[in-house]
Amino acid sequence: MELRPWLLWVVAAAGVLVLLTANARGQKVFTNTWAVHIPGGLAVADSVARKHGFHNLGQIFGDYYHFWHRAVTKRSLSPHRSRHSRLQREPQVLWLEQQVAKRRSKRDVYQEPTDPKFPQQWYLSGVTQRDLNVKEAWAQGYTGHGIVVSILDDGIEKNHPDLAGNYDPGASFDVNDQDPDPQPRYTQMNDNRHGTRCAGEVAAVANNGVCGVGVAYNARIGGVRMLDGEVTDAVEARSLGLNPNHIHIYSASWGPEDDGKTVDGPARLAEEAFFRGVSQVTTDLRQKCTESHTGTSASAPLAAGIIALTLEANKNLTWRDMQHLVVQTSKPAHLNANDWATNGVGRKVSHSYGYGLLDAGAMVALAQNWTTVAPQRKCIIDILTEPKDIGKRLEVRKTVTACLGEPNHITRLEHAQARLTLSYNRRGDLAIHLVSPMGTRSTLLAARPHDYSADGFNDWAFMTTHSWDEDPSGEWVLEIENTSEANNYGTLTKFTLVLYGTAPEGLPTPSESSGCKTLTSSQACVVCEEGFSLHQKSCVQHCPPGFTPQVLDTHYSTENDMEIIRASVCAPCHASCATCQGPAPTDCLSCPSHASLDPVEQTCSRQSQSSRESPEQQQPPGLSPEVEAEPRLQAGLLPSHLPEVVAGLSCAFIVLVFVTVFLVLQLRSGFSFRGVKVYTMDRGLISYKGLPPEAWQEECPSDSEEDEGRGERTAFIKDQSAL
Repeated sequence: MELRPWLLWVVAAAGVLVLLTANARGQKVFTNTWAVHIPGGLAVADSVARKHGFHNLGQIFGDYYHFWHRAVTKRSLSPHRSRHSRLQREPQVLWLEQQVAKRRSKRDVYQEPTDPKFPQQWYLSGVTQRDLNVKEAWAQGYTGHGIVVSILDDGIEKNHPDLAGNYDPGASFDVNDQDPDPQPRYTQMNDNRHGTRCAGEVAAVANNGVCGVGVAYNARIGGVRMLDGEVTDAVEARSLGLNPNHIHIYSASWGPEDDGKTVDGPARLAEEAFFRGVSQVTTDLRQKCTESHTGTSASAPLAAGIIALTLEANKNLTWRDMQHLVVQTSKPAHLNANDWATNGVGRKVSHSYGYGLLDAGAMVALAQNWTTVAPQRKCIIDILTEPKDIGKRLEVRKTVTACLGEPNHITRLEHAQARLTLSYNRRGDLAIHLVSPMGTRSTLLAARPHDYSADGFNDWAFMTTHSWDEDPSGEWVLEIENTSEANNYGTLTKFTLVLYGTAPEGLPTPSESSGCKTLTSSQACVVCEEGFSLHQKSCVQHCPPGFTPQVLDTHYSTENDMEIIRASVCAPCHASCATCQGPAPTDCLSCPSHASLDPVEQTCSRQSQSSRESPEQQQPPGLSPEVEAEPRLQAGLLPSHLPEVVAGLSCAFIVLVFVTVFLVLQLRSGFSFRGVKVYTMDRGLISYKGLPPEAWQEECPSDSEEDEGRGERTAFIKDQSAL
């Protein structure tokens, strides 16, 4: 029947709409694969898989295996509980998880020009003063020789003339198709060119007359094809755990959806893979070249290439050594950002650029005689004793000793984590900052206008490296602020401070001169040299944001007496100021995001709702607040209910199409709105309840009419079966 294809289209459209709605609502999409923890080796895992109809796709790492079941739907909004429970009852299975599809975006921008040349690779050449100083590293004799890099992406074109000479099959695998060939799948739009471009930035062959040159042009390069298919926790972990005894560097230029509302990160297996692993001219697809590989896609492989040069200079470097080298050699000059600040040890740091531009020449020079840092220590401190309402603004203050007196005592900080559990009715309105004891203020979360979620955060780890090398002992401050004028509400239920770092022994010092002039018997500084100010028992050249240099009287205890001396210290700004030139409320230089600066009075005043609205949104004259409140409330609720509205309209459309098709089929089969006569196989009359009595007051049909009716009835039944 000619209408049948339309029904298939309706069903297909319904499925697509349901999945799109599920993605909009953030629902999980379950795949037909499982990650399973089975000790005992490959034979035991294969036996368990066969017993329950699974196919073992191979080892993820260790005793973790990747199972696949043919009979399970490839994408579903609900988990397959029966097969999951049967597999879970096996005594050999210690843990299992049905895999959930993850949205992963390649970090890419623009499209593909052609015919690049080495002079166009400005980031290597040193012309703009914003280069990576790679030629200096080459001049010292380091080109990546003996280092293996793997690109985790959509595959690499291993026979590309600018890559073939450095291709390493031992650093390559196809996780999507379960074979050792990482060759990308060719499409008309060249969608899978991303990995080849990244590989070219790292290790494009030099002096061959093709395209440009890689940062580490003598390094070996491989690729893992893992983005051209369903990306799950098992897929990410298997890619990150490929051949760790052979591969030195894994480069991944991808991540969760960068849409300003997604909250996602590595799941259990990917985290385990990271733990095991660490306990812009380039080539293009179809043997071409490109000049358009920019953004964070270009950044990761460029960094991987520089790390390859540094590893060649010193094969004993660990991942933490590499981070210390990056912090100590990066260049903040010539990088424009409005948030550059000086941390507690005098280093400039920015949320846009970190510690600055990588300097390959400086890194390899420092790496040659680098002493491996001491083992990392971890100090965990529970800050919150009871839940706290967030309201408009919440500050949580806690003085810590950084595990003083314990084996994991830390005096030189590397990473600081704030692990938070909180609820909030509109997550995107939150801004979260962490202030270290030495006054460094790190932005953990900026406001995200597109994030309407009410899910909050569940033990989410926010990390900062802006306090690198600071002493973590002292008062830490967590700031949580509602950046909108809406009366949002929420509760902070858990705050755990996790500090990572070392004690002084075995760690190279960042600077010989501390700027301190007078020390107490306990080695605490009380007077700084000229040009320095005292802050948190240390001397800094620039006071951190929220503080201003000021000369004050300081009490200094000697062995026999108490002296009063005048010293330059970092005094806190008034609470209304973000930065200042003095401690008074009229000394403000800038204001927090919720306030505005009066340039004449130099004071900060909180903005009203009307001053923050656009003109067309401002309240008309004469309109009472009560009348205006209801539309504003509705406008505030509408975005958060948008997925439900889309789902409702989609379902209504599907039902309407179905009813229309059904009625057309009924009419074509002899249906009458005034009643229906249907005869049973034994020629008896069936009376439908609710039809008019006169519909049944006809004489019995003749035999020929009965045969004709039976034929019509058969056709009607066939039509209904088709529907």
